[in-house]
Amino acid sequence: MSQKTTRKQPKSSLKELEAEIERLQHIEAELKRSLQFTESLLSAVPIPVFFKDAEGRYLGCNRAFTEIVGVTPDEIKGKKVHEVWPSEHAEMYHQKDLEVMDNLEHQTYEYVVKDKNGTDRSVIFSKDVFLDEKGKVNGLVGSFVDITERKRAEEKLRESEAFLKQLNETLENRVKERVKELNCLYGISALGYKPQVSLAENIQGIVNLVPPAWQYPDVTCSRIILEGEDSRTLNFKETPWRQSCEIILNNENIGRVEVFYLKEMPERDEGPFNAEERLLIEAIAKHVSRNVERHRSEESIKSLSGELIRIQEGERHRISRDLHDKVAQDLASLKIAIETLFRDIPAIVRSQTL
Repeated sequence: MSQKTTRKQPKSSLKELEAEIERLQHIEAELKRSLQFTESLLSAVPIPVFFKDAEGRYLGCNRAFTEIVGVTPDEIKGKKVHEVWPSEHAEMYHQKDLEVMDNLEHQTYEYVVKDKNGTDRSVIFSKDVFLDEKGKVNGLVGSFVDITERKRAEEKLRESEAFLKQLNETLENRVKERVKELNCLYGISALGYKPQVSLAENIQGIVNLVPPAWQYPDVTCSRIILEGEDSRTLNFKETPWRQSCEIILNNENIGRVEVFYLKEMPERDEGPFNAEERLLIEAIAKHVSRNVERHRSEESIKSLSGELIRIQEGERHRISRDLHDKVAQDLASLKIAIETLFRDIPAIVRSQTL
């Protein structure tokens, strides 16, 4: 019986061995299927994926990683970051790898990678560790999303926002400047409609309205020279920064409007003055010309009115004198006639009595 039992043991061990081999083959097949699935999955994923061991050596990467970086899994396998990337990038990657393996927490950060063309591309990295059967860090898996186009779009958006902000500020400033100019012209027009204001007072009023209408009113002074008369602001001082316009009336130069900056200001269209201020000073010169013309017309009308009154008064006196002389003559003739009548009455009465 013992001999029979001894003969059966090798057969039992062989069967167990065959079963173990079959089990291991089954596990190997499952591992191959799992590996193939993982490789297919990684290949299908459109974002670059890489994985490293606990020493920071690359274990592999997917197709998307290869397409962007230009490095195949075989070329990168077993290498560390300093062997693959530029030193300034590699040091950042290395420090972040150490950080995620120390903290055992999911890691996300924004940085750059150098693509196969040598161009730095903005990316967002995501990394996490994987553990062995004992719970120790066995390596890490990482991926990155290319956000270069998004960053460019954000930059363009920021540039557009900055441009729109600058444009808005420019428009606001231009509106403010135009309001100042309109206030100046309105004030000048209002002065022109005050008949009780003399020409000298009118010109001085215009001179005082000029500085607030210019870009830098605090350092602006003005002067109007008109037919030899000089009207100026209290802070007037001649400087190299001057803008002027002649005053023309009936094709005759009768003076000029001058604006000075008391200190040097940034260059614009005409020295430190802008194009709108050139239009404004020309408009002021025209207003002054019209005011002079109006005052001259008023003086002429006054003079003609006085002459007309004088002539009318003389004519009245002449008519009165002529009328007086004629009435006096008529009264004298009537007196003579009456005296003659009274003298002849007695003779007439006597003749009738007879």
